[in-house]
Amino acid sequence: MSRHWQTEALVLQVKSMGEDNRSVALLTRSKGLIWATLYGGPKSKMRALVSPFHCGQIYLYTDEVKQATKISDFAIHSYRPEIRENLFKTCAANLCSELVIKTHGGGEIEQLWLYVNSFLDGLCLVNEEAARHALLRFIWRFLNTMGMQPDPCECASCGTSVCSIYNTQKVFFSLAESSFYCAQCSSLGSESKGFFLHKEVVDYLRIITTEAPRVSRAIVLEEAFFYETQDFLVYILQNFSGQRFNSLDVLLKV
Repeated sequence: MSRHWQTEALVLQVKSMGEDNRSVALLTRSKGLIWATLYGGPKSKMRALVSPFHCGQIYLYTDEVKQATKISDFAIHSYRPEIRENLFKTCAANLCSELVIKTHGGGEIEQLWLYVNSFLDGLCLVNEEAARHALLRFIWRFLNTMGMQPDPCECASCGTSVCSIYNTQKVFFSLAESSFYCAQCSSLGSESKGFFLHKEVVDYLRIITTEAPRVSRAIVLEEAFFYETQDFLVYILQNFSGQRFNSLDVLLKV
């Protein structure tokens, strides 16, 4: 195998390593999450190119003896400057990067590559309100790539549609069983720790799961339902992954 290789890559994170060098987390289309070293001081043109959220063709050199990879060149096809022009978008993109890094880029590589890049591209095209809804959809779909997304369509007890209930009724989600229960069966699971969620929240998650993206993008949740969805997704994301995501602490204050 050649030590010199190239692949499509997204820069997730850049950290200082010594006085002049940088440690770079990359989501690559061919190998998933990898770490590489960027050599060069402040005057190096590569410092400006290898920045978070930039995406393009990256050229790498791997020393298998030292088990180290360095970045040789980077041909960018997407800079995504719009992300840095809005505080919420910046925080949302940082959370996206942290999710991939802390879950070690788990799941199917091609699916993860498409989800992450589609989300970042979408942030560049929409206003802040739409970006906030886009983050909800991304977190829910990210749970799917990790095999941690619960089924919002059928009751875990009776198998009927979770959302075939009156608007005044709520759906119970059991954390212990990672399952939704319809209103009639909620008493079976409600002894365990979990959430009672409005029908509108669960139906929104169902639509994201089963319908084309254009359908879920057209839905704008009422404020109360938006925050209920956000709180639920943040909790199960951290609970199921066993991780604490630092970006969330900042994001939820923006």
